[in-house]
Formats: sequence, C-alpha cells, structure tokens
Amino acid sequence: MGSLFSRSRLTLKRSFAEDVVDHKLKEIIRILLASRAGDDHFSGLRSSTTLRGGLDEVTIAAGVDDYERSPRFAEAEEWALKFADQMYLNPDGIDVEFHAGMKKHYTEAQSMGIGAFSTMGCRSSCVR
Repeated sequence: MGSLFSRSRLTLKRSFAEDVVDHKLKEIIRILLASRAGDDHFSGLRSSTTLRGGLDEVTIAAGVDDYERSPRFAEAEEWALKFADQMYLNPDGIDVEFHAGMKKHYTEAQSMGIGAFSTMGCRSSCVR
C-alpha cells in the first residue's frame, strides 16, 4: 500500500492525462493556481505534452493575468479558469448560481474533474 501522497499523485496524473477536460486548459489552471500561491517553482514548470500540443507562453500569461478579458479563451474555458480561481480565492463564492453557469459548458463529471484537478493540482504550493 503506497503512501497517501503517492496515491494522490497517481490520481492527479490520471486526471491530468486521461480526463475529458482539455490537457492544455488543465496546464493553465495548474500554473494559474501556483502563481496565485506565489510558488515560482511550480508556476515555472511546463508540461512537455502541452508545449508539443501548441500551448505557448503568451496563452499561459493570458490565463494567469487576465483570462476573463483575453480573446484567447472561449467562454467555457473562462468558466473553468474562474472555477479554479474561485476555489482558491473565494470558495464560498461557488454557489448554486455559479454551478448553473458551469453547467452551460460542462457536464457534472467535467465540473467535478476540473474541481478535483484544481484542488489536487495545486498541491502543497497552494496552502495559504
């Protein structure tokens, strides 16, 4: 039986690699949350898979700095980024109305995947 950390890491890896939520979007979420936490190490890491897939530093910066106004993101992507951001900054703000907005773009399973990834992807760097 592996440690809790090992099992959590494996779950995170599976969620990141196999989930139906776009891999590049999850990478931006991870970097956004690490940046919010002031973790220069984790916010500076990049997934080689997403870089090979076309994710660039300009898009990452837009996701971290101003995703709600950036033309680089579709409305659904903005909602995912906002969901992750609010989970870190203001979890009480994720209410019934917020979930109704998420449901316009994501299934319940996808929303749960984004939430779980945001929580686990943040790792210890996001502990305030």
